[in-house]
Amino acid sequence: MAKSKGGASTPRLCPSHWNEYRRQYKAYKVSSKQAEALYEEACKLVDSVQWTCPLPVALGRAERALGATKRCIAALDKEIGERDAHHRRFFTQWTPTAVTFNATA
Repeated sequence: MAKSKGGASTPRLCPSHWNEYRRQYKAYKVSSKQAEALYEEACKLVDSVQWTCPLPVALGRAERALGATKRCIAALDKEIGERDAHHRRFFTQWTPTAVTFNATA
């Protein structure tokens, strides 16, 4: 296992598998950033719901908050799926402290 800039272990792979490894890694990192942005948006929209304002206004804000929350959950599901596929493909065991290389990749 090689060490990346951040100190994490990365497997030594042929160029083809290294490209696949990086492509999958980048995909779940992009999804992670999207999920973070959607989470912030959802939190702001939830905080904007004030039940003391006129009911149509409050319901409109609540519906926007619900929509943002659903988009956030979908983005998190996508990120988790991509991250899981990446780790199943290239690692036999994944824990924050130990990574074992999957020799069958």
